Amino acid sequence: MDFPASPSNGDIHTHDGKRWQWDGAVWRAYSLAFTGTPVAPTAAADTNTTQIATTAYVQTELGDYLATST
Repeated sequence: MDFPASPSNGDIHTHDGKRWQWDGAVWRAYSLAFTGTPVAPTAAADTNTTQIATTAYVQTELGDYLATST
């Protein structure tokens, strides 16, 4: 890809139908749209980070919570 050599912060570059935005340091994918069924690893129980939570993780955590709250 040929990104602009001297971008300004917030610039958006489109290539092959995909958009990228300059954040002042790197070009980041902008407004991604997933196709098909995206997958991600399921986090360990009681994970408390900013990583993506899969539905399997959420269901497990809710199940644990609901079991202890009755």
